[in-house]
Amino acid sequence: MIPSYRDASISSLPARVHGGAFAGLRTTVEKRDLIRDLRLDLADVDASCRILFLDFPAGHLLTKALADTTTAWKESHEELLRLYRRRGFPDVAVIAGPPSAASDDSLLDALRTRPYRLAPARGAYEIYRRHDRSRCGSGTP
Repeated sequence: MIPSYRDASISSLPARVHGGAFAGLRTTVEKRDLIRDLRLDLADVDASCRILFLDFPAGHLLTKALADTTTAWKESHEELLRLYRRRGFPDVAVIAGPPSAASDDSLLDALRTRPYRLAPARGAYEIYRRHDRSRCGSGTP
C-alpha cells in the first residue's frame, strides 16, 4: 500500500485535481469537486483582499488574496476574534464544513452578520464577503 495524505492509499484514490495549487494530487471525487468549486467561487477574489479560511489551512492556496491569520495551521477562534477586533476583520471568510444554523462561537457569529453577506453556501463550505468592501471581489466570477 502506498500512503497518501489522509484520504486513503494513493492507488485507491480515483480522482485527480486539475489546475491550481493542488494540480496533480489524487484524492476522492468529493474532495476534487470541493477544490474545483471553491476555486471557482473565489475566482474574483484578488490580491487586494484579505481572506480567512476556517478549518481549511491550505485554502489560501486557492486564491491570490492575502491570508488574514496569524498561523498557517488551525488557530483558536477566540484568538482570531481578539485580533480582528483590534485591526479589522477580513474581506472574505471561508468556513469549511457543513453549514450550521446555531452557533456558540463568537467569531462565527461575527462573520455571519453585517457587514458580511453569505455568497455562496454549499454543502461543504460557506463564503462570507464584506458588502462594504466593493474593491474586493464582486461575488460573481
